[in-house]
Amino acid sequence: MNTAKRAAQLLSTQNIRSLFDSVEAFLFDCDGVIWKGDKLIDGVSETLDWLRSKGKKLVFVTNNSLKSRIQYAKKFHSLGISVAEDEIFSSSFAAAMYLKVNNFPQEKKVYVIGGEGILEELQIAGFTGLGGPEDGEKRVELKPNSLFEHDKSVGAVVVGIDPRINYYKLQYGTLCIRENPGCLFIATNRDAVGHMTDLQEWPGAGSMVAAMCGSTEREPIVVGKPSTFMMDFLLEKFHINTSKMCMVGDRLDTDILFGQNAGCKTLLVLSGVTTQTTLQDPSNNVQPDYYTSQAVFMEAVAELSAASIYFLEAIVAAFPNSSLLAMRSISSSNLLNSSMALSMSDSRYSSASCTATSASSTSFSCSSSIAAHDLYASISKSFMTSSVEEGSKMRAVKSCGLSIQRSYTIVRETHG
Repeated sequence: MNTAKRAAQLLSTQNIRSLFDSVEAFLFDCDGVIWKGDKLIDGVSETLDWLRSKGKKLVFVTNNSLKSRIQYAKKFHSLGISVAEDEIFSSSFAAAMYLKVNNFPQEKKVYVIGGEGILEELQIAGFTGLGGPEDGEKRVELKPNSLFEHDKSVGAVVVGIDPRINYYKLQYGTLCIRENPGCLFIATNRDAVGHMTDLQEWPGAGSMVAAMCGSTEREPIVVGKPSTFMMDFLLEKFHINTSKMCMVGDRLDTDILFGQNAGCKTLLVLSGVTTQTTLQDPSNNVQPDYYTSQAVFMEAVAELSAASIYFLEAIVAAFPNSSLLAMRSISSSNLLNSSMALSMSDSRYSSASCTATSASSTSFSCSSSIAAHDLYASISKSFMTSSVEEGSKMRAVKSCGLSIQRSYTIVRETHG
């Protein structure tokens, strides 16, 4: 395990090119990196689209076991991100796969302290699951001479995050592990907390696992991060050397350690659990290769797109009196949208490019001073004299022209 202290580099426009060129696949945690609760983190969609456009493989590796891979694919879709089921590796899936690769007997049952995601993955893998949300309303009665009954055919207890955990579930799981011969104790992960909502951290699966450790006096088999069990499936699926992978996460003890254990490059984002203070605490022994805030990462990624540079140069050329301060007033997300629209020449991003151009026009207070065709001519000249490949130049100029035309309509309607 690689836990030696070393200085993490702040990701910047100076070193992102080195990281980007050395990586073929980016592995993303979800909670605190892609979303918080059901709220997408700003800039994520644009960043993922941009990485895909550059041929990078994207994989999503989450310790949250509340959903199955099918359910996670639906969540991504509901947030406007297209992700295939086989690009998702959840700890619920890992628990089912652990049983499968270790030839868990089909006639044995699995008791679940956790969510529907574990039960669904068990069913897909061909196993019978018990418990889960269904036992959330059950209560125990502590009476003299009463005996709590449990299923003697349970051969494994899987514990994950469980918002409906109760005394009934703890007793049932405890009896299975202690009294059923050979019963396995499997934990999806040991995360202490997680971003179950966008504004707060909540107790993670680690608190449920700790309760079972206490009552059974047993240590679990952990299948989620930082265990490398999920990495075995990733390597089998994508056949990419781990030195060409970068794990992006918000937790040092799971995400970053997971990447380091497998030999991946690691990037800590400060949008979730870990703060910069925690990272730089002298007692912290887990140091990522890089760390960044979401805003800095967005800015650094935008710098990688030549089209974004040409776009800004064209704006400056069109408005020579504009200051750098005014140029910086364009939000990083709009800048990235515009660069994607111009570099990818994809009609899906024409509205995003329009938004960026409109923001630029408004920032530079140019609604009445320069005609749309003059702006278009200036930007066209900037693109056509650049080093961009000829076909890309023409598509970019056409896309930009349409965006300018739309943005001027917006500006005129807004400002007269």
